[in-house]
Amino acid sequence: MKIEIKTKIKTDSPEILSRVYTPGVGECCIEIKKDSQKLMELTNYANSIAVPGFERDKTNIEQTVLKYIKKGFSAYPLILKENSKITPQKIFESLTPTFSAFDTTHLKAEGNFIQTTPDEISLPQKEDDYNQNKLSQDVKKDSIELHSKLRGVIKSEESSYDRKLIGVISDGSAVLGFGNIGAKPAMPVMEGKSALFKELGGVDAFPICINSSNTEELIDIIDAISPTFSGINLEDICAPKCFEVEESLIKRTNIPIFHDDQHGTAIIVLAAVINFLRLTKKDKHKIKIAMSGAGAAAQSVAKLLLEYGINDISLSDINGTVYEGRENNDKYLEQLAQKTNPEKIKGNLTDIIKNADIFIGLSAANIVTPDMIKSMAPQSAVFALANPTPEIMPDLAKNAGALVVATGRSDFENQINNSLAFPGIFRGVLESGIKIIDNNIKINAAKAIAYLIKDNELAPDYILPKALDKRVPDAVASSVSK
Repeated sequence: MKIEIKTKIKTDSPEILSRVYTPGVGECCIEIKKDSQKLMELTNYANSIAVPGFERDKTNIEQTVLKYIKKGFSAYPLILKENSKITPQKIFESLTPTFSAFDTTHLKAEGNFIQTTPDEISLPQKEDDYNQNKLSQDVKKDSIELHSKLRGVIKSEESSYDRKLIGVISDGSAVLGFGNIGAKPAMPVMEGKSALFKELGGVDAFPICINSSNTEELIDIIDAISPTFSGINLEDICAPKCFEVEESLIKRTNIPIFHDDQHGTAIIVLAAVINFLRLTKKDKHKIKIAMSGAGAAAQSVAKLLLEYGINDISLSDINGTVYEGRENNDKYLEQLAQKTNPEKIKGNLTDIIKNADIFIGLSAANIVTPDMIKSMAPQSAVFALANPTPEIMPDLAKNAGALVVATGRSDFENQINNSLAFPGIFRGVLESGIKIIDNNIKINAAKAIAYLIKDNELAPDYILPKALDKRVPDAVASSVSK
């Protein structure tokens, strides 16, 4: 379609990036959680119109979308599957956190729908300017100001040529470090993600937040709207639901499906591990890794590290260490337990972190102590990735003896940021026509990211390229197409 997604502001500096996405954008989510009307102020919601219809009407849908765009709206096509398991009306109801209006002109013959016409929608107000030159140290405050003045960070525009669209889709059940806050409060994160897709990878992506707590219904809705997209980036869906959603959509659709919280995180962590091994000359077959957290991201990280050839990995969660046959394992965690914790330790994080070469935290703030770091192997690495507050602050970890410290934050060195992966991954699959993003693609992407840093450049405070290193999407896209 001749529609592209543009950012309202360039995310070409770490300062702006932290306000458009993490850690600043979380404050916008909390504001909307407190008052759902804030959705109108902090996102593009008030100016967002969906034009649904079936694939046979694709050309007419595009013309209607462009008509709205020329009037100053952000309009998006919504191509529905024929004979879907779920009705269009139910789809519209579930997508009310995403779009303020639906123009159902192209569905008039399909049933008794309430039609919204161009004359019934209020024109948007003129966008305010945002002064990038007056940023303060208060990232959260600045983020609120940015999002409120721009009223969202993305918009749709007419393109001079056909473009492929990516859907950034969430149900809001596992947003950042906030958990299940719902579809409406998740919108700022999805818009921020779409902005990064465009800025870093040149990929056109728009956000979809779905108001549904039922797993099968969520799958049906995403499947029903999948013809809209050339790929789907699942985002902030809780475990184990996210595993079921991804697995089902891979089977039911013919486009690449990528749950970024799982696979994006795993790719960047693997890249960091590769460079830690290069830096310290340690052998991947002989190192020990201790992990805090056993959710979607942690399980995916562990699986990819195992696939890479690291054998001694142990996980711990709120119920203690993960081991085979543990009473509260779900089927996914039990499968992983059979391949991890080789010593079958039944204890907690303190037990498995002893003599570990690498600690990977995907859990909660301030749960690791300096004494725990001191118990690790010499020349250890600490990847404390809880956001916005890590499991242990970098200065404490370094003072306790850690050689390398990484976090998920842009204001510290060695940021493990998924934006190093997903823009290039999707650009690569769109360019190559690949339909399945498998482990080979993930490992090759991790290697491409890692080896952008030459041997003589590696240092304890430089094991990953910066989030805005424009070499990264090119390298990742190239690794995918190969």
